[in-house]
Amino acid sequence: MLEFVLAVIVLVLIPGPNTVIILAQTLGGGRRAGFATVAGVELGTVVHTMAAALGFSALLSTSPVAFSVVKFAGVIYLAIVGVRTMFSPAPAVGQAEARPYTAFRRAFITNVLNPKVAVFFLAFLPQFVRPERGHVFLQFVMLGLIVSAVGIVNGLILVFAAFSFQIDRRIIGAILIALAVILALK
Repeated sequence: MLEFVLAVIVLVLIPGPNTVIILAQTLGGGRRAGFATVAGVELGTVVHTMAAALGFSALLSTSPVAFSVVKFAGVIYLAIVGVRTMFSPAPAVGQAEARPYTAFRRAFITNVLNPKVAVFFLAFLPQFVRPERGHVFLQFVMLGLIVSAVGIVNGLILVFAAFSFQIDRRIIGAILIALAVILALK
């Protein structure tokens, strides 16, 4: 189990779409939006865990069409969020740009529509599942919850670190659009 936790820590620390959306939402909407973003990302992690445990992730890994549909749905969604962020009117002084629910929803949808996360869970989690230890489904769930717990700690650190910075919403929108382009090209 220790090797699993260490591997998860290393993998979570590698910046990716979750890191970008947590930072962008925190910078654009403040701590509450950041916390909501972490919650949305990690609920997405739970969805990916369940998909892997139930075998849905296997469908994405074996069907190029399904993979592409989910991938480009996520790319389009992220690009739309980026454009809306760039061109939305500036909020009144003291008003946060992103409501926590909006930040949560954006993070959840972005995470769930990332087929690479689904394939990752399908490839990574089974390496640590041992049928001789009991119910395989419950082992998947437990491992996924560990991934989520590490993600929550990392996400909260990102929120607190990013909160001290102030960045214009147009830059945040451009970062989200750039992320959509990068994901589309991978």
